Amino acid sequence: MLYRDEADVNKCAVTVICVTVIWGLLPNIVGYSTIQIAAILHQMVFTDLKQFAAEILGRFNGDAVIGIDGWTGVGKTCLANALANATGGRTFDLDTALNKDQKCYVAALRFDEIRRAFSSDGLLFVSGICLRQVLRLVDVEADAHVYVKRMAVWGWADEDELLATNPDFSKSNTTSISEELRRYHLQWEPHLRSTFEYHRPD
Repeated sequence: MLYRDEADVNKCAVTVICVTVIWGLLPNIVGYSTIQIAAILHQMVFTDLKQFAAEILGRFNGDAVIGIDGWTGVGKTCLANALANATGGRTFDLDTALNKDQKCYVAALRFDEIRRAFSSDGLLFVSGICLRQVLRLVDVEADAHVYVKRMAVWGWADEDELLATNPDFSKSNTTSISEELRRYHLQWEPHLRSTFEYHRPD
């Protein structure tokens, strides 16, 4: 880059310093590391289903596994069904392989049944909580991950439940599963590491 005069050099230096300072302060402001912030900025965010389906078709031509993750009740299965209908793909909901009333989630899943869902070719949308952990346990790597967020006027509606020191677990089926889901988010960070985010109004 060529600079016309010393003033341009000074402006560039000030800009670099400001960006560096802000980048250094961001972790203290938002509570994430700089690596986590970079991952968030890299995510593609969609609110329109048709545009999202078009992006998936354009990016994945043929066999692919798309994981759809999120907090309970955010519409993961509904999104999977809608995307499958729009793209000609298939769906699998982890809840269909769940032994009910176990007061836990991952340990109550029937893993052989989950593995069989990946035996067919084509575009597959897999939805459920603790998704990254489950995929690791069945030795499957998704080609892309979607994180679904309920959005209120003030922002992400479920963020306090997932990230606060004393989250409110009242919306989940049992306290045990809610605690398991929060621990999953703390360890696997699906809300920070997704390929796509899908925002739906609360």
